[in-house]
Amino acid sequence: MESLKFIQKLKQTLLEVEVSKTDNLFFVENDYDLVRRVKHFTIKKLREENTRSSSLQNFIHDLLSRDIFNARIRYCIVKLREFSIEKSRYFHHISQAIDLFLAGQGMHLRGWDTNNIDYLISLELSNCFQPWYRPEDIFLIDFAEQRQLIIVAPEHRSWNVSNLGHFLLRMPTFEAIAFLCALEVVMTLERYQNMYISLPMLEELAEGQVERHKRYPYSLSLFGILPKPYSKQRIQVSEFGRSLLTYVKTNLTRFEELFLFLIEAQAAGIQYEEDSEAANLIEDIVESQFLIDDQRKSIETAHRLYKSGDYLDSMRILYPVLEGTLDTVLRIVELEPSSFRGMRSKLEKLEKEGLLSTRMSTGLEIFASRNKIVHGNILENDEELARPLFSLILAYLRRLLAELSETTIR
Repeated sequence: MESLKFIQKLKQTLLEVEVSKTDNLFFVENDYDLVRRVKHFTIKKLREENTRSSSLQNFIHDLLSRDIFNARIRYCIVKLREFSIEKSRYFHHISQAIDLFLAGQGMHLRGWDTNNIDYLISLELSNCFQPWYRPEDIFLIDFAEQRQLIIVAPEHRSWNVSNLGHFLLRMPTFEAIAFLCALEVVMTLERYQNMYISLPMLEELAEGQVERHKRYPYSLSLFGILPKPYSKQRIQVSEFGRSLLTYVKTNLTRFEELFLFLIEAQAAGIQYEEDSEAANLIEDIVESQFLIDDQRKSIETAHRLYKSGDYLDSMRILYPVLEGTLDTVLRIVELEPSSFRGMRSKLEKLEKEGLLSTRMSTGLEIFASRNKIVHGNILENDEELARPLFSLILAYLRRLLAELSETTIR
């Protein structure tokens, strides 16, 4: 099934981003001066051309559409980077590629100069301006970035896999497709409802309602819900699509809670850790001076439950440790925890006393407010949705304890 292949390729793309944080081939920063020079060259060439082919009309349309032409320049730069061509040579190759592209309209290019490697590189680049040209690898990168599965890391001039992306990597195929489908529904604004799956569209398609001449998001084809555009198949929701959409519709509220948690944790600086890192996190945490023996035992018990697949039970043990940590610090500074109403007032006091940074305080509020994910919003048979919380809370708890250790000493 095509949707299974798509998920495999998307996961492979995320893994490639993960291992190439400082030098990702597809991360291209806008070079406005280069684009301006290329456009100036192209306009000058077009004034000299008399060709009226449809391919040239498409090319002019792309040229006048800023986003499309910039994307084609990006395709060229990716290829040039792949060949380790120096930036100073970019304009030479791209302008020559456009020259070759325009020369090829209405006739076949004759006689490749196989002894001139620069010519062959430019000839290869000329394909980037063909209307059909859209590299799958770059499409997958764009797909991931548009859905916040990867986010820009300016300091590395590349991307990082986000909490959403890390969670997707660990999902079985069916749940991964449902995850992406629900993500589009939750994040789609009304003005983008033709680009992504919207809530009204979800409800209509789940009932099998399809409008023959309506423009549907391409992702519906990628997810195996509708046939690919321009295919000869009848436009109707597949049986797999009906099952998928029904599952998404039924679990949409819980998906939304999960997305918000992962995104808010990312904003607070808490990165989803690999499952293999959990043991290292546990080791760092249990050595903290702020934990009493019972809390250390609770964390180790939670880790055993997590490894056995009892994600909800592991979470129900971890959450009280967060508030217990605050109580311990309050006692260290000679304040009685029972004199504060709820976690928020404790956070405000510790922040006011300079023992907790605003970022850590905000992060803890996020984790505390998402406690309802564990208590009530996730049913026993939906434990997979609780899985990312464990690693995220461990990562947060380790950072919280390290910050408290530093501030109390100071």
